[in-house]
Amino acid sequence: METAYDVAFTSLKDPKPRLVQIPYSTWSDVLVQVGRENPTILHFGWHAETSGMILYEKTVQPEEMITAIKIHNDFACKSENF
Repeated sequence: METAYDVAFTSLKDPKPRLVQIPYSTWSDVLVQVGRENPTILHFGWHAETSGMILYEKTVQPEEMITAIKIHNDFACKSENF
């Protein structure tokens, strides 16, 4: 996957987007990494069921994800206004 990603972005003048993989992650691990990276755009790629997104030891409900990302976005927007 990373090789294909590198090939796809070699012709761009701007830096390629960062691809961060967090294998066997919990939802807390994901949120910590989001806070650490402070992304402009966030794309998740993982397995899902009708009950939610499957992470290590837990299935996360979409509502929980939306709330957590909104909290991050609100904090990030306030931090940028300093």
